[in-house]
Amino acid sequence: KQHTNTPAHRTNQKMRKEATRKEEEPGQGSLLRFCFLVLHAEGVVNTVSGAILLFFPSWSLTKLGLSPILAAEPLAADIFRLFGVMCILIGCIGLTASVRRGSVEGLLLGDLTYLGVFYAWIEIVHFGSWTLESIGPSFLLIWFLAAVRTYWLVYADTPGMSAETRALKVWYGYAQTVWQLEGWVNLASALFIASMPDQFLTSLGIGDVSEHARWMLYWWASLLVIPGVMGLRTYISPDIQKCFLVGDFLCSFIFYRLISEYGGWTFGAISSMVTNLVFFPLFRVAFLVASSRQQSPPHLHQH
Repeated sequence: KQHTNTPAHRTNQKMRKEATRKEEEPGQGSLLRFCFLVLHAEGVVNTVSGAILLFFPSWSLTKLGLSPILAAEPLAADIFRLFGVMCILIGCIGLTASVRRGSVEGLLLGDLTYLGVFYAWIEIVHFGSWTLESIGPSFLLIWFLAAVRTYWLVYADTPGMSAETRALKVWYGYAQTVWQLEGWVNLASALFIASMPDQFLTSLGIGDVSEHARWMLYWWASLLVIPGVMGLRTYISPDIQKCFLVGDFLCSFIFYRLISEYGGWTFGAISSMVTNLVFFPLFRVAFLVASSRQQSPPHLHQH
């Protein structure tokens, strides 16, 4: 018989009572349900948008205000495809994975960094303009999603990272370490790309690039912080790893194109390909196989 007076049991009882109280507050339960639906529906928008960015990058850049002549530059278009891959990744997570506090935190940070790049794109480097096409889907929608995420994080009653990880099996703990390491790698990569874009391109063997092509890296880095935060603020789970496996192969395809068409097989290029096409995909496959043979870790033990 399980003990009913343990600290964990008392904590869970308190969380359930608090959740029930919030549900009973006038209007708040409905707003939380609305936020939950928005967070899932966003997956459709991101997946479709990502596919358009991936397959039609030049056309997408014109919708952000870039002139058709500049948008047609092959290198700029190919780098911008990485931004589309990130949109597909977070879209798949929204469609297939459960809503987690750490994921929403990462998405909120991604909203803020994206808005910063969008503002600089128009007001600082003047590559874009405030048009109806750019303000609607690319600006106001992100503000709306940021507001929804903020409200959900403040009022939704979900277990934090410490409560989730207590439920993990020992072998999950090792996988969790690798998952957190990937989070640090993604955050460090985003910072490196945003602060030293020329050095990043040089590491891939790509020489001098145009200013607007360099700015494609800022768009990519603005969303690269999302998987970084997810790695640090969520526990590893099969549903998210399946989404990341798709992102690994799409990203590897774009990297291969950039290296073969515009760069060279430098140490940095080889390292990027090995990381994205070999190490992390093999890790995810091993984790998915192992987790399919054992019971997946619960979000939180219920007593």
